[in-house]
Amino acid sequence: MLRRQFGKALIILGILTGNVATPAFSAGPPPAGAIAVVENLHAELLSAMKSAGTTSAAERAARLGPVIRSGFALDRMSRFAAGSGWRKMTDGQKAAYLRAFTEITVATYANRFDGFSGESFATLGTEAALNDSLLVRTELRRPRKNPVRLTYVILSSDDGPKIVDIYLDGSISELARQRSEYQSVLRSSGADALISGLQDQADRMLKTNG
Repeated sequence: MLRRQFGKALIILGILTGNVATPAFSAGPPPAGAIAVVENLHAELLSAMKSAGTTSAAERAARLGPVIRSGFALDRMSRFAAGSGWRKMTDGQKAAYLRAFTEITVATYANRFDGFSGESFATLGTEAALNDSLLVRTELRRPRKNPVRLTYVILSSDDGPKIVDIYLDGSISELARQRSEYQSVLRSSGADALISGLQDQADRMLKTNG
């Protein structure tokens, strides 16, 4: 059932890893490091949520930035999101795009997790998937509301396990959404427009006080 549920995730993984050699997760129990990447992120998110009443979005971004930069495969994710447009960018544009992609990712988390009402995260389980990936299934539990299912797609790398995608409620891929939006901008307006648009959006998110 889980294989069918994550069919789209595995297609994305095939593209993400098609020409990249990645160390395989060993057989047996899921690597503790892969679960720790997710749970470390959740711990920092909860901390940011609990302090949201007295911190700005920019302050939460400063707090969340290190765990996001260390826990996400931002370079690989940004390349996937740009699709064929990545190859058409100059070296300078690639560097600027990666910076903007990183900043919008951090700003989005700082902006979304802007309050605390008794929420908690729970890790439900893991399953090995194609291309040496691991699915880590979790829930954001909310008092008097249905939990939000968050499934993290983890790949191994030379720097350890990294998050490459997140599926909301088991079917909505954050990375696939970005790929659709970014490629549309790249086709219509070019790389510079995408870079400036991402940077402007990140800046607007971080100017909020809540």
